[in-house]
Amino acid sequence: MAPRLPADQLDEWASVGEWLIGRVGSGYLAVATPGGFRPVRAGDQAWQEWTPEQDGRAWACLVGDVDRDGTFAEFAATVEATEVVWTAERDNPGVRVVRSGRPVLAVEFDGLFTIDGAPGGLDGEGRPEEPGQWENPAMTAAFGADRAQVAWGGAEHDLDVGAALRMLGDSGR
Repeated sequence: MAPRLPADQLDEWASVGEWLIGRVGSGYLAVATPGGFRPVRAGDQAWQEWTPEQDGRAWACLVGDVDRDGTFAEFAATVEATEVVWTAERDNPGVRVVRSGRPVLAVEFDGLFTIDGAPGGLDGEGRPEEPGQWENPAMTAAFGADRAQVAWGGAEHDLDVGAALRMLGDSGR
């Protein structure tokens, strides 16, 4: 498996250690695998596809943007300072990502995703957290809620979804 990250479609990019880092507009992406990547240099995939230097069984990805992470150089410095520990077991690849001032994230192929050593999505007592039915940058609404909050482009709306007539979809099962 090789990531497609067309260098000619990126505003900026860098290969630093095991990381391949790119910027398009105000968004950043960094992806790593043990040993890093090398670009495909010939053919129709040249400088669009990147081959893992090792077996590519485990990956780490960081995303960011100008508002939260500063310039591309600042984001790249943060990425470079990120400690990545790869699980060496061939049949159970995994990764642990350690960033200054951030929770430690870890996952293995046959294990749980953990945040600071605790399974993600569980409260302090080990019970599943209540996720929202819709939870994204524009809208939040809990399962069974009669109201949903929408905010985008400076506009905010409180929707009475309880009074709405469902016409399509089966997400309420």
